[in-house]
Amino acid sequence: MLKMNIEVITKNEYSILIEKISNIENWVSKLVTGATIKKNEYYTVNETCKILKVSIRTLQNYRDQGLIKFSQIGAKILFSQEDIQKFISKHVVN
Repeated sequence: MLKMNIEVITKNEYSILIEKISNIENWVSKLVTGATIKKNEYYTVNETCKILKVSIRTLQNYRDQGLIKFSQIGAKILFSQEDIQKFISKHVVN
């Protein structure tokens, strides 16, 4: 015969537990979706690579092929949040 132990927690303890689970859920969600994209922000090559989860060379290939828009100021390459989002949206597979 299987014996079960029952633990009782207070409402306050339950609320704390739910809050911690919610925090973990938010943290995991951010990990799954990658870096959080902020509105009206510009990202460097390295930041964009992290968002897209690609190498610098792959991102360079995307630029060379005209697949993703970018801005260049001197030697600095920047990608807008809007252009990154458009690039991602164009490549959704149904």
